[in-house]
Amino acid sequence: MTTLKEISKEAFDGVAADITDVVLAASLEYDTRGPYNATTGTSGVNAVTTITGGRAVFGTSSAIANVFPSYTQGSDDVLISLEGFTTVPKIGWRIVANGTRTIKAVGDIVGAGTFFDVVAS
Repeated sequence: MTTLKEISKEAFDGVAADITDVVLAASLEYDTRGPYNATTGTSGVNAVTTITGGRAVFGTSSAIANVFPSYTQGSDDVLISLEGFTTVPKIGWRIVANGTRTIKAVGDIVGAGTFFDVVAS
């Protein structure tokens, strides 16, 4: 049986083969705080965790209402479809593809954990 992961990869491969500069290499980033020091009352230095191996396709901002009907769209928000990640992105993480944007909403397409739509700005 064909999986959604295989279908989404094939779709992204097909678009990339037919239209250049639409499917972009992408990574996800998020910050993790260092350990808390009770003596000084401070946390350690933040570290950035990067997840690579994904791809992104940017959609139009007008499509956000169709995918995230309850989301209040900001002027800088864009819809991005993500493929190839093995980790579900989280709100507040950053997507790096044609610049860096912060994720504001996440939709796991059919709940498969491999193909996502996100709103980012």
